[in-house]
Amino acid sequence: MKKIINILTICVFCLVMVIPFIFTNRDKDAVSETDNRALADNPITVSLSGTRYADAVNNYYNDRIGFRADLIDFNGRIAYQVFHQSPVERVILGQDGWLFYSSEKASDGVSISQYMGTKRYSEEELQLIADNLIRTRDYLAERNCEFVLYIAPNKERVYSEYMPESYQNIRKSETCGTEQIIEYLRENTDIRVVWPYEDLVSYMDEHPDEPVYFHLDTHWNELGGYIGAKALLDELGIEIESADDISKSANKAINQGDLRNMMAVDDWLLMEETGWQIDGFPAKNTIIEEESFTGHWRYYNEDKDPRTLLVNRDSFTSAMRLELGSSFNNVDLCHRASYTPDLIAEDNPDIFVYETVERSVDGLKDLHLIPEE
Repeated sequence: MKKIINILTICVFCLVMVIPFIFTNRDKDAVSETDNRALADNPITVSLSGTRYADAVNNYYNDRIGFRADLIDFNGRIAYQVFHQSPVERVILGQDGWLFYSSEKASDGVSISQYMGTKRYSEEELQLIADNLIRTRDYLAERNCEFVLYIAPNKERVYSEYMPESYQNIRKSETCGTEQIIEYLRENTDIRVVWPYEDLVSYMDEHPDEPVYFHLDTHWNELGGYIGAKALLDELGIEIESADDISKSANKAINQGDLRNMMAVDDWLLMEETGWQIDGFPAKNTIIEEESFTGHWRYYNEDKDPRTLLVNRDSFTSAMRLELGSSFNNVDLCHRASYTPDLIAEDNPDIFVYETVERSVDGLKDLHLIPEE
């Protein structure tokens, strides 16, 4: 009897080991919904040898082995629901259902070191940033174009009270490298900088039940974007109503969010998020000429400010696009991925705005917005 049990145990073990390989995803050009990327190619179809071939085989089965998505989801459930931990390093579980981005773990800028107050810039780095911006400003000024630097605050800074207590307990300072840069530029240059952090925090203090960022996403929502857009328009001499006075309606809807998607979990981790419809935008007579997230958002309104606005942007401009697009004759909000210096001559802008989220301000040290000399 014991021998039979041992044989059955071995058979079950072998079956468990073999079944995932039987159900390996062998579809050509398969895409993982869990990771939102193409899966590794079959190494048989690739001309490789030695260790490169071994690595390709390993990547192929890691990506395509049967029940992979189910196992990832199961691991996520256990980590989140049992141990209250994130299954991936780049997502931090905050308090009251808030998720935060540890961008350092994804090689996508510096969010946590900015929040912790440990990110600092040397005098040489600050001068390099200033030189890059001055060079850009001067090039544009020769073409009668204004230049503005716009920095969108990290969610980790704006909603810092919802960061895990373990992070709050060891936080070094509430000031950070971003504020270092802003202070240096304001004291040593005439570069125009828009940093709407205080505007956001002030509104939150007065309206605690009206979120300006999403719980499960890195981005601000339409209300946060409105506050951010108003800060920029104020700098450019255009008045729109304050967020306290606008007519708006809350849109309650299930929003997966980019942070939630990074955790590669199934639909059990969803929540009702608050989006906003801001009345009056797009403004009357605004023509939407093009809308492409990774390309251009182009708007035209002959009744508005006669200047042409060009924005070199990341995803944070998305929630500002209707306010900006409704405020000028011509607006081109160009995603970083589609931008080339030739666009300056093509658009002939009166205003050039470089918009970046706070976690990416390191990129100011290596800024290439204008043609090479």
